[in-house]
This record gives sequence, C-alpha cells and structure tokens, in this order.
Amino acid sequence: MKRLSVIAGVLGAVVVAALVVAPAAIDWDGYLGSIAAELSRATGRTVVLDGPIEASFLPSPRILANNVRLSGPAAEPAAGAGDGDLLRLRAVELQVGLLPLLTGHVVVERLTLVRPVILVESDADGGRSEEHTSEL
Repeated sequence: MKRLSVIAGVLGAVVVAALVVAPAAIDWDGYLGSIAAELSRATGRTVVLDGPIEASFLPSPRILANNVRLSGPAAEPAAGAGDGDLLRLRAVELQVGLLPLLTGHVVVERLTLVRPVILVESDADGGRSEEHTSEL
C-alpha cells in the first residue's frame, strides 16, 4: 500500500510539473495566424493579433493575447475612414474552468479586456456612421 501511495505521488508530481512547464515549452506565437483566423470566423469580423500570446494551465487555464484588433463591419474602410478597426485592446485575458475543460466543455470563468478602445465613426453631419453601430 505504501508503494502504491509513492507511485501515485510521483505520478501526480509529474503531471503538475508538466502542466507548469508545457505552456512555456510551446511556441504560442507560431499559432497567431490560426488563432486569429478562427476568431475571425467565429465573430464574422477580421481579428488581428499583433502581440505575443502567453498561456498557463495552473491554477486554471489562462490565455493572454496582447495587442488585439477587431475590424468594423465593412471589409475595407471607406475613404478617409481610418484603418477600419472597431475595437482595439492592449490585451485580452481569458480564463476557463479546468474541470469542465477536462470533460470537453469550455466554461469561461473570467474575460478581461485591458485598455479597450472602441472606435465609432461619424458621418459628415456629425451623426454616427450606420456601418459601425452593429453589435459585437
């Protein structure tokens, strides 16, 4: 029985060590394009990830994406309309529940938007541009 406890303890320590070391060993920036493409598909807007991505698994899975931009409804900005961004974020932090994730479910525990800037264009009369009033 004592031997079984030692084996279980060693396996538990190996799993915890893997959860701590694995995020640092993965080159998350190599996935920037595919993550941005999936977010763009899910939102229907162009998502650009201009900064590095950080991740950790403990105490709960967390992903931090830096310098995130979300385009406005139009694929191409109108003449003189700026760069077409609707939302700019210094960073986005997403934290999900570990146990639901292990069962195949994603439960968002916390979503933090760091220094969000929402850009709303106005028309020549000073009113809001209709193309930038849709919901996110």
